[in-house]
Amino acid sequence: MNLTSIDLYSNNEFVFRFDLDSEGDSPLILNDITGLEADTITPRYLSEAANGDRYYDLTIPPRVITLQMIMNPNFEIGESVQEIRDTLYKAIAKSQTGLVELRLNDNSTCFAHIYGFITKFNSPRLAKTIAATLEIKATTELIAPTLTTVTVNDVYTVITDSVSNAPHGCVITASLLDPCPEIRLTPGVKDSSVAPEENTGWYFVLQMQFLDEDILTISSVTDDKYVTITRGGIVYHIADVIYPGSTWPLIYPGANELSFSTFVGGTDINACEIDTVKYYHSFWGV
Repeated sequence: MNLTSIDLYSNNEFVFRFDLDSEGDSPLILNDITGLEADTITPRYLSEAANGDRYYDLTIPPRVITLQMIMNPNFEIGESVQEIRDTLYKAIAKSQTGLVELRLNDNSTCFAHIYGFITKFNSPRLAKTIAATLEIKATTELIAPTLTTVTVNDVYTVITDSVSNAPHGCVITASLLDPCPEIRLTPGVKDSSVAPEENTGWYFVLQMQFLDEDILTISSVTDDKYVTITRGGIVYHIADVIYPGSTWPLIYPGANELSFSTFVGGTDINACEIDTVKYYHSFWGV
């Protein structure tokens, strides 16, 4: 994606557009921006497969985004530098949460957004140019604003993410077609007759007595991980039945195999069918 402008929103209301075009008519023209790149990527060990492969969760530390800009008031309509300053000050405390949103645009298309707190606003009054610096401490990673939903209706699927450049979580919903004591989610079809850790690749295993017509939901979204069963219209949280060594399923750039298996009495009965996989595209940086 090509970054052409950044929109600032506060309390879900548009505040300003920061324009990268020096010939633009935006009240704020960007000279420079830092903090949108993936400066440091930190691996966190998750588990080890039977063949010795190690799996890691790749994360980046909290980012601080700094916008250096020139104030560009439209004097023809009576707009002043002080009006621009006041609008930015009001945006800092416009919502009770204090959060603001940056929307990253490629011309008219918003391809990613990020939330954070404005921690610094500096605008020297005696400088030769009408400059300003805005600092935002981000609370989320760069993610796409549009939710992608893939309808599956099968025990196996391949999710292809050709947009993201970073791994990210997802929300998987599945339906139980028959009772079973265990559900395994793996990358591709695995041998269900052996312990999960004896297969190659990661696994996410749940062990409890599942019933037909149960609805399983697995969320591996950052800061919102959970597992639930909806039974008879009641939602039960079942994180306590996750098998030791399980790895939360992630979507990586490219093709991702997801396969549910259920093993009863020596036979894989295909009792758990994926309904949908939902996710947001995610970016290390731009």
